[in-house]
Amino acid sequence: ASLNERLILFNEGFKVLKEKPILGEFMYEYRVFGNTGGYMHNILSYWAEYGLINFLLIFVPYSIFLFKSYKYFVKYDDKILKAMFFSGIYVALILLFSRSYTHMIFWIHYGLLMPSVLKFERETKKQHQIKYETI
Repeated sequence: ASLNERLILFNEGFKVLKEKPILGEFMYEYRVFGNTGGYMHNILSYWAEYGLINFLLIFVPYSIFLFKSYKYFVKYDDKILKAMFFSGIYVALILLFSRSYTHMIFWIHYGLLMPSVLKFERETKKQHQIKYETI
């Protein structure tokens, strides 16, 4: 019963995406279902509610930093970036299967991921500059 209900919610939410893909429809669950419990229980509900531009502004940089954390932890075996990547996989799964952008775990992880990657990039850039200056 729960799966059937979620499929109905997903189909109705997807109709909102077709109607207003760029701007979305804030609080669409009221118009479509008459309450706040009726939404697509995944990351697409953010798109339906806030529009494509906001969706891309939030989730594209997050995906880029998550990919960079993977790239750097594999290349340099950095423990912090390794932890950020694997916790990011967990957060990404939550994004796919629940309305988790409203949960603090996503925003906390985002706030930790970005500065961790940027700090690592600055440190490796400094090390490379020092290496080339001594040569």
